[in-house]
Amino acid sequence: MSHHHHNHLLEEIKNKTSNHTCPTHAVSEDETKNLVGDLSFYHFNMIISGACTILATLIILALMIRHTTHFSNPVEQVRVMRISILVPIYGIFSFLAVCFPSDYVEFTAWPDPFEGIALFSFFLLLCEFLASDDEQRMQIIASQQVKKLCKSTPVNGFTWFKQTYWCIIQYPFIALITTIITCITQVAEVYCLDSKEPYFAHIWMTIIKNLSVSIAVASAVKFYMQMKSYMEGSRAMAKLLAFKLIVGLVFFEDILFTILRSANVLKANSVMTYTDITMGLPTMIICIQMVPLACFFHFAYSVTPYSGISKGTFSSSYQPVADFEVKKPTKYQGGPLGINAWLLFLNPLDFVREIQYPLALLRMSGLNGEHEVLTTEMQQERYEGL
Repeated sequence: MSHHHHNHLLEEIKNKTSNHTCPTHAVSEDETKNLVGDLSFYHFNMIISGACTILATLIILALMIRHTTHFSNPVEQVRVMRISILVPIYGIFSFLAVCFPSDYVEFTAWPDPFEGIALFSFFLLLCEFLASDDEQRMQIIASQQVKKLCKSTPVNGFTWFKQTYWCIIQYPFIALITTIITCITQVAEVYCLDSKEPYFAHIWMTIIKNLSVSIAVASAVKFYMQMKSYMEGSRAMAKLLAFKLIVGLVFFEDILFTILRSANVLKANSVMTYTDITMGLPTMIICIQMVPLACFFHFAYSVTPYSGISKGTFSSSYQPVADFEVKKPTKYQGGPLGINAWLLFLNPLDFVREIQYPLALLRMSGLNGEHEVLTTEMQQERYEGL
């Protein structure tokens, strides 16, 4: 899109809404009193938010480094890293929103696509905990009879797995699209954070994003509830809670502040400007809560299950799983300073593979919901063919 055309587009959007003006508040208003000593709330907020963000980032970085240097299960640990990175991402973008309130809308929208990637990685991690190989995973999924709220007959396991997949994967994509639209409409001055009128983008983006995230999180929780008996000892509940707290707290605070903002409950006073109250305060809360969450991640996504190889203790030992043997890797696969692990984590192609993985599972099972029942002979054939 050429620059000229882009401007033309913005002009057009502006003309359409010119008769509806967005209530604006000067971002640069000054408060009359300082909050602490000679610090205004804005500067105090920058210090607190900055400190909390740096702390949370270091805590998560420590966890990620421990994983990369004890890299014995690349598939699971890369997913753990993709989930953990959400904490510093929230912290950093919130801190930027505190420092540059005029770009508040853009900065607070960007964590959402990352949240989608983290949620999808969490779903794949749950699939991984089900069993130690794909065939067993599919047998477990096939054996499920899932009760739906509105239907009397339970849904077949494969169909339900497929639905769960689509419900979760839609979120990162919708979040990315809404974030881009948010940035464009904000630049064109038709986003309008302070208004919930239908002719501004704000209310629509908020509704779409909240619907999307609710569907995705609900599907992931349902998947966990249905399958939790197979996930003993993987701390799946703590992992779910750690993720749910990030999403849930931000989600509810966002709704709370949206209500307070549009109900005019939050008013500027001598210590805090309008900007401090509507933007500074909510983002400061996010920055602060990321610190305890980062600490909780060390428990939920602990490196302990992956770090038994260090002394070569079970270099030759076998760990029986069900009725067949699985040989443990003899050394960590992270490479010097865990560089291989970091490269895998940063590799977009690896994430593309991740997206295709559940579909490949369904294809492998040769069952995309057309024929629900496999006879025993067919099953024999299928396993020999694999």
